[in-house]
Amino acid sequence: MRNGALQTLHTILWGIARRLTLRTAILTSIRVGVVALSIITLSAQNSILNPFTGRFDFIAPPGRAWGALLATRCLRTDAAGNFVSAGADCAAGAPAYDTVQDEGAPLAQENILNIIGAMVTCVDNPAVSTDCTWANPQAYDTVQDEGAPLAQEADLNFIGAGVTCVDNAGVSTDCTIPGGGAGSGYAIQAIGGSHNPVDSVTRYYGFAGYAPSGSGGYCRLYIPRAGNIISAYVSVKVAGTLSTAETSTFSLRLNNNPATDTVLSNVVQHNAAYQSFITLGLAIAVIAGDYLEIKMDFPAWVTNPSSVFDSAIIYIQ
Repeated sequence: MRNGALQTLHTILWGIARRLTLRTAILTSIRVGVVALSIITLSAQNSILNPFTGRFDFIAPPGRAWGALLATRCLRTDAAGNFVSAGADCAAGAPAYDTVQDEGAPLAQENILNIIGAMVTCVDNPAVSTDCTWANPQAYDTVQDEGAPLAQEADLNFIGAGVTCVDNAGVSTDCTIPGGGAGSGYAIQAIGGSHNPVDSVTRYYGFAGYAPSGSGGYCRLYIPRAGNIISAYVSVKVAGTLSTAETSTFSLRLNNNPATDTVLSNVVQHNAAYQSFITLGLAIAVIAGDYLEIKMDFPAWVTNPSSVFDSAIIYIQ
């Protein structure tokens, strides 16, 4: 009776193997409740249909991958090479990753991980990984400097002691610029008291009320707040004798350092009651506590001026 049953089961198993297009299937042993089948060579479809309620133990050839065969009941191997139940659909397979999280919260584990969005590009790195790249988005449309557009980048960096930026969570990054925008800044005034210029000498003025000094660092006009000196408005009043047409050179000196001398004009004359000039386009960085002076290099006049008053308004932004 038992031998007849075994023979019948042998026949059924061989028929199953042929249906699965297994090129070689060798029945190695049969035990009560357990049928052992050694599968040597497999076809393209490597899932095994199990129409029985008993258990099948399979030994797969090394390096073989198990494909998919749609069936009501089937077995397949997991990533470690162990046979596992694939439920009702052999095409389902085991999950291809361990854990995917959204902001630290794990998502349900599935067979397919679908990455959506125009900024994402995924490519296959064969036998290694699927590599997905998130494009670095441009966070603004256009930034202009005095009306001229700048190259578009992902980051917009604000620089300067007067700028403060804070995160408005979920909404925006808010940057505050004291004074409210273009044109914000302040002016300081250097004033030189009455003096009678001498030929071929250098004089300095700055702090209001002092006559120009022959030594730098004496008439200091201090900077109260950091910024950039961007312009100077200089005036000369000759209350006494007008000079001949020789020209003087006026410069701005910072912290009595000759290396910082910036020429404001080299064609200053004292041959009229009033002279003035404007120097634009300066870019002299200063911080609170720096000081400046106006340096005057006089020529050798034929006729020297007398009772001269000087003034300079320095604009800092």
